[in-house]
Amino acid sequence: DDAQAVGSLRSRQSVTLRPEVSGRIANIAFADGARVRQGQLLVQLDSGAERAALDAARYRAVMEGQLKSAESRLVAAKDKLLRREQLVKENFIAAQDRDDSLAEMQVAEANLLEAKDNRRLATIEEKRINELLEQRRIRSPFNGVVTERLQHAGEIAQTGETARAILRMAQTHPLRVEV
Repeated sequence: DDAQAVGSLRSRQSVTLRPEVSGRIANIAFADGARVRQGQLLVQLDSGAERAALDAARYRAVMEGQLKSAESRLVAAKDKLLRREQLVKENFIAAQDRDDSLAEMQVAEANLLEAKDNRRLATIEEKRINELLEQRRIRSPFNGVVTERLQHAGEIAQTGETARAILRMAQTHPLRVEV
C-alpha cells in the first residue's frame, strides 16, 4: 500500500523574453515568482521620443486651422468667380479676369484637398507610432510565472537570439506531469 512513484512537474512551455527593438529598460513590472496574465505588460523600454512623436501626430490629426483656412479660401474664390461671371456677361470685365478667378478657385479646391489629406496622413502616422510604441513593450504571451529576471531597469536591452534576455517565463496551466 506504500506505493511510491517518481515523477516531475513541468510547465507546458517556457519562453525567454527579449525586446523587438533595442533600448534602455525603463521598467520591469514583475520579479521572480510573480504570476502574470496573458497580455499583461512585463517590460517597458524607454519611449520618450516615440511618445512625443505620438502627441504631435495626434495633434496634427485634429488640427482645424489649415482645414478651416482652406475652406474659407474656397468659399471666397467661388463667390468671386460667380461675380466675375456676371460681370463678363454684362461686358464690364474681360473674360481673362473670369478665367483668373476660375484658376484661383481651382487652387483653393486643391488646397482644401491637401488639408484633408494632411489630416488623414496624421491619423495614419498616429497609428504607425502607436505600433512603434508597442514594440517597446514586452507583454506576457500566456498566463504563467516569471521564473527568472535577467536584466534590470536602466540596462540596455538588445535584440536578437544572442542578446541577453530580460525575463524567462513558464506557463503553469496546464502543467505536464511525468511519472
